[in-house]
Amino acid sequence: MSDAPARDEPDDAAFLRAWLAARDERCPNCRYVLRGLTATHCPECGLALVLRVGLEKPRQALLVLGVTGLASGLGFHALVLLWGVSQGAPGSDLVPLVLGVITCGALLPVWTCSARHLRRVQSGIRWLWALLCFVPGIVFFLVFIAHV
Repeated sequence: MSDAPARDEPDDAAFLRAWLAARDERCPNCRYVLRGLTATHCPECGLALVLRVGLEKPRQALLVLGVTGLASGLGFHALVLLWGVSQGAPGSDLVPLVLGVITCGALLPVWTCSARHLRRVQSGIRWLWALLCFVPGIVFFLVFIAHV
């Protein structure tokens, strides 16, 4: 059996144009609406387009890694802050914990909302950003330990 398409089947470019003729699909790079596209390149960013089968659920490892770093920092600082308040610790000792809660709490929704944008970045840079999500929790923990 031959892998070549039959003569009555449209080629890839024709199939792509037919697919986009009545759909409001967006360019995966620049988000330009491709409805009625007549070429195989995005008119906005110029990148080549292909129609293909993809994963139902994209890979989420880096998103989960970043969420883990920020959520663990948030949870740790919040728990130690509550413990410190219940023990009557001086307010100046709790400042690094408050800053840790605020920083990790503010960065957590920013990280989750930026997941789609991070997919366009090179893999090594994505891993670096995900690992950097652990930094605020670690830094404020070290400041707290040094302060107390």
